[in-house]
Amino acid sequence: APASVGRRSSGRRSSRSFGARRRRAADAHHEGDRDTAHRLAAYSDAVFVVIVTVMVLELDAPDVPSFSALLPLWPTAVSYAVSYLFIAIIWINHHYLMRLVGAPSLRLIWSNFAHLFLISLLPFATAWLSRMATIPMVPTCGRPHVSRLTRRGYARI
Repeated sequence: APASVGRRSSGRRSSRSFGARRRRAADAHHEGDRDTAHRLAAYSDAVFVVIVTVMVLELDAPDVPSFSALLPLWPTAVSYAVSYLFIAIIWINHHYLMRLVGAPSLRLIWSNFAHLFLISLLPFATAWLSRMATIPMVPTCGRPHVSRLTRRGYARI
């Protein structure tokens, strides 16, 4: 039988086991940081999904089942396509930024919320631009303001 079977512990633990426990605790803490960063990214992804869903709900099918009935809807279709591309670019940038995040700070979380809020205005801007397509200056003047607000959101992150 091993010599330690009948012996009582002296109450002292070796420094080796303390170091191992400390490393495990630090690893668990870092995993918690990664989990929080993943939760932030997952929440952001969900917001992007809702934004695209709201945008697609703005597309109304014509009452007449013919391709010629789609022609008057071109402003809405173009506005949707441009906005979808814009959101895709923003999501790709956001995806790469979130991969670099370690432990998200409170400032980063609030900045992310502000950024998502600005992006959530895109369905409104998309609907507005498609309705105002007959006025030539509106699309030229409207889109840069939305993109400028989004860039400001990225600058805060």
